[in-house]
Amino acid sequence: MAAPDIRSLLRSGPGRTAAIVVVLIVVALLFRGAGDDDAPSAGSASATAQPLAPAEVAGPGQLTIGSTVVVPRPANDDHVGTLRSSVGRTAEAQQVLVLSVPADEGFWVGSGPLDRIWVQITGSGESPVVVRASQRASFTGTVVAHDSGFAARIGVNVLEGASRLTSEGAHLQVARSSLTLAG
Repeated sequence: MAAPDIRSLLRSGPGRTAAIVVVLIVVALLFRGAGDDDAPSAGSASATAQPLAPAEVAGPGQLTIGSTVVVPRPANDDHVGTLRSSVGRTAEAQQVLVLSVPADEGFWVGSGPLDRIWVQITGSGESPVVVRASQRASFTGTVVAHDSGFAARIGVNVLEGASRLTSEGAHLQVARSSLTLAG
């Protein structure tokens, strides 16, 4: 069976047209922020970007809360709720993988969609820090609780992980001065 051309898909009714629109929106979200505005702004940034040595690239890095490793997640542990039960505790990350950056001042770290933790950068004014997916982040932060409207307030939608963020009930708050980026 030959693949249909785009004109026949668009003429095939509203169901197919809606599916195409959804795919285009997902593609647009994946490429959001890939333009010139990703370039670091002039001035000094608190986070530093450095090339990675090959040995540093493997794995998701490590994020701990106290003595508990939360990234990479232990086998058979989805760690949803781990943050909520750790509010007020200190989290330390060493070379954790940045998975995506759906908000100006926040990003996901971990090894994948089921093993990720939200990091919110704090400080006054717009951050000069430019975080990109696939970079490595090291920081010390605090686990803080948030309400069910947090994801919407920071601009994270359903496709970017709003449900995961809301169900977790907490995130990591990291001062710009504590954040070091590599890669």
